[in-house]
Amino acid sequence: VQKEQVNDLRKRLDALTSSFDIDSKLESIKEEEAITHQPDFWNDPKKAEALLKEIQLKKKWTIE
Repeated sequence: VQKEQVNDLRKRLDALTSSFDIDSKLESIKEEEAITHQPDFWNDPKKAEALLKEIQLKKKWTIE
């Protein structure tokens, strides 16, 4: 019974992962964080802050 329960939980986790598109969000976080390390990142403070907020929102869905 335990093995069946584990398999069921894995299927549920896979379904949730794909429905929330977590893999895509994680990749997007990496790409956007790379942008924040560019020397001209803070040249447009409003745009920079918006990007940082977007990253934080994606992290809430994926990491926390």
